[in-house]
Amino acid sequence: MSFSITEQRQQTMLKRIGKDAAELIDNMAYLPFFRSVQIKLEKKGRADEWGRMIELANTKTNKKQYFAKLCKMVRDETYRYVEKAVEIAKETALFIADKIVRFQFGKYQPFYVRKADAFIKANGMAGFIELIELAERKKLSQKYVAKSLINGKSPSKYYQENVKGAAA
Repeated sequence: MSFSITEQRQQTMLKRIGKDAAELIDNMAYLPFFRSVQIKLEKKGRADEWGRMIELANTKTNKKQYFAKLCKMVRDETYRYVEKAVEIAKETALFIADKIVRFQFGKYQPFYVRKADAFIKANGMAGFIELIELAERKKLSQKYVAKSLINGKSPSKYYQENVKGAAA
């Protein structure tokens, strides 16, 4: 299906999406798509998210492609809104604190929660779960868990680099 956009309609859409968003659109033939995403956000009561998407896209190296991808995610209902991301981050922090509390770090608990967060960013949640399960299974003391969190290496990665690597 093919249709053309009149000059007046194009100017109206450009005015409604804003100058910042218009700069992020390569092909004006896709202008109705971007406007429909903006309308969809407005209908959901998340009109402010449009501005956040533009700001986020402007921080990337390939701005136009990133903005188009964000809009496609909104259309496909896979976009995570800012509030949802903050909520997930809070749940992750609670999960980490809950797992770390059993090692009784005492007044150093906040430090090790931050280290665990850095550990997860480096090794993923799977590496953190591997560390916790190994600590529970082998009944490791807090000293070994603390050292692993500070080193930032999952047990399998540490074994691979230091034990197997030293033997070769």
